[in-house]
Amino acid sequence: MAFALDLEALAVARSTDVEVRTELLSASLSRESNYGSASFQPVVMQKLRALQLLLHEHKAVFFLDTVHTAHMHCTYIDSRATASAPYPPPPAPAPDFAVATAAQDVVVLRDFVGDFLMLPTQDIYLQSAEQHFGYARSHCTGVMFIRPTNTARELIEATMEELVKCMATSACTDQEALNAVVLAQDAPVGRLDPADYPGGAQYFGVEPTYSDPLFYNESARAQCNEPPILVHNNWLVGRANKIIRFRLHGLWAISGEQPEREWRHRTEVSSVFREVW
Repeated sequence: MAFALDLEALAVARSTDVEVRTELLSASLSRESNYGSASFQPVVMQKLRALQLLLHEHKAVFFLDTVHTAHMHCTYIDSRATASAPYPPPPAPAPDFAVATAAQDVVVLRDFVGDFLMLPTQDIYLQSAEQHFGYARSHCTGVMFIRPTNTARELIEATMEELVKCMATSACTDQEALNAVVLAQDAPVGRLDPADYPGGAQYFGVEPTYSDPLFYNESARAQCNEPPILVHNNWLVGRANKIIRFRLHGLWAISGEQPEREWRHRTEVSSVFREVW
C-alpha cells in the first residue's frame, strides 16, 4: 500500500505491484524540498496525515524517511526494504502492519520488524536526532515505529496541531513539532538504539556545512553495530549528495555495480555528482 502525494509519484507507484492510495494527492507540492525549507512543511504535513489514517485503521506503522523528489510516502503491507538496499529484505510482517520505505534516505540492512517485536512494548519508538550515542532528548521523525493505540494516534494528531501553529511563524518541521509535544506532555516514547538505528551523524560523522558527501568520521562509525539494522542518510542536504554518500559507503546498489564497492576517488565522485544532479 502506498500513499502517492502527486501525479508523478502516482504513476511510479502504479508501475509496481503495490496497492496505491490517492487520498493525499496534491497539485501544490514542490517537486523537491529540503529539510527546514518552506516547501518541506506541506510535505511533512501529508506524512502526518498518512500516519493518522493508518492508525485510525488500526495498523501498526513502520515509517522510514525519504527524500522528497517524487512526493510519495510509501506504506507497504509487505516489508520490502528500500529500493537502494544492497541486502536481502527482512521477512514480511503480519498483514496488520504497514511499512514505509525510502527512496534515498534510509537503507535497511537487517530485520527491523523482528527487532521491534522483541523491544519492550511502547506506543511509539523514535530514532535519536542527537549527534551522540547517549540518551536522546531530541527525536527524529524520519524513523518511527508506531503501534495502533489511542495514545499514539493522539500524539500524532497533537503533532499535526503543533505543526500548524508553528508553520504560521517559522519554517518548523514535523520533527520540531513532535519534540515540542513530547516535551510538553512528558509523553513516554521508546528510543531506538543509535548503534542499531544510526542517523547520518552517528554513521558518517557531522560535517558542519551539511553539504559535503565525502566527509567521514571513522570513530563515529566504530560505535555502530556491524551491520546496524538500518542507516538513515540525514544530516546532509541535497538529493545528489545523499546518493553520492550512499555510493561512497557501498549502500547504493545500481545495475552493473557491486554493492560493496567503495567510491573513494574524487574524479569518480565528480562524475557521479554530474550524473545524479
